[in-house]
Amino acid sequence: MKKIPLLLANIVGLTLISPSVFATNGMISHGYGSIDKALAGSGVAYSQEAMSMALNPAGLVNVKDSVDLNIAVFAPTRGYRSNGEASPAFSIGPQHIESDNSLFPIPSFAIAKKLNEHTTLGFSLYGSGGMNTQYEGGTATMFNQQGESMTLQGTFGDGTAGVNLTQLFFNSSIASQLNEDHSIGLSLLLGFQTFSATGLANFAGFSLDSDKLSNNGTDYSYGYGFKIGYQGKLTDTLHIGASYQTKIKMSEFEKYSGLFANDGSLDMPATLQVGLAWEIQEQTLLFADIQHIDYSDVPAIGNKADNLFDCMQLAGSQSCLGGSSSTGFGWNDMTVYKIGLQWDMLATTWRLGYSYAEQPVGQNELLFNILAPGVVKKHYTAGFSKKVTTNFVLHGAFMYAPENKVSGQNPLSGLDPNGYDSQSIAIYMSQMEVQFGIQWII
Repeated sequence: MKKIPLLLANIVGLTLISPSVFATNGMISHGYGSIDKALAGSGVAYSQEAMSMALNPAGLVNVKDSVDLNIAVFAPTRGYRSNGEASPAFSIGPQHIESDNSLFPIPSFAIAKKLNEHTTLGFSLYGSGGMNTQYEGGTATMFNQQGESMTLQGTFGDGTAGVNLTQLFFNSSIASQLNEDHSIGLSLLLGFQTFSATGLANFAGFSLDSDKLSNNGTDYSYGYGFKIGYQGKLTDTLHIGASYQTKIKMSEFEKYSGLFANDGSLDMPATLQVGLAWEIQEQTLLFADIQHIDYSDVPAIGNKADNLFDCMQLAGSQSCLGGSSSTGFGWNDMTVYKIGLQWDMLATTWRLGYSYAEQPVGQNELLFNILAPGVVKKHYTAGFSKKVTTNFVLHGAFMYAPENKVSGQNPLSGLDPNGYDSQSIAIYMSQMEVQFGIQWII
């Protein structure tokens, strides 16, 4: 046990220096622990590992005293295509560019310890999600101050364009049994974010503070919130569960107060997940969950691109970047449907999962979502657990999200007075992830 603080410090360090990418369901990970990930993020009604407190803290009472250590390697492919004749109003390319950076390590850690027969404490550290893009090369065409069109290097005409957002949770949880069949849990969540952006200086005319828009290095943000959970039994074989995570109100990114709404505010959205777990037969379980992510309640994420046109009509208004109603990524709320199957065979526990998510990115929101192409909808997962010794269990999980794309128009290219057609833009993403974990029964 004396080695746990040192191990935790190493995990924190690795998490903070590792770039982050779009998780899977927008900017929320499809799962956290190796077991939950192998079930496509289902399992809110039936907890099997300490890391499951990230999904539902109430499930801690059903988990053995244990330490979980996980490491995932996440491999996304994301990019954009722009077609049509270059317009001097504001057009990108035409070109096809994929983001650099394709492998990301994602560590996580959790520990569960019973205080008594009915109460369990837990602590965990994990990445909540994030985004990462880095577009090298390309060109953009626009007007200069003399009204002449010019072509500049970079996706937005300011060199390499991209963002890097890392989100991390410190989760302290307590769970208590109400009786033999029902339990509740509460988590205190401390959120930590880092963010940087490059290649966006040409949007200075749309910002309330152009000096705090782009290329200002890495900034940091902190906040806190809560997660509450419930697990119970409807019958001897049918389990039910639910958890709700409040919106995490984060401090502002001061270096980017001219980019995000409300002077650089980027909160973590609220989430709700409910589900069932049915023991079909001995050692065979079927899971079914529904998750809702409240993206529209976070202005930097949910505000629509149309707000940019309001800024054009009234320079310096709150519709400009950094203002209370400034343009965001324009994401809609997302509902995710998850199913999973678990069974024992050949002294090993096997798992399969599938999830389907509604699309948060609309066809009119593609210009800024080049930076954040979180358009994946389907996830296929698989995994296993194998007891190595009496006290050690090896877990594995694999996730594949096939490519999905969203196509639409570049709203700024259609502003050209010379009659150029609006330019079409398509953003796309696919993902793979492999995770291995060790569960140490203490």
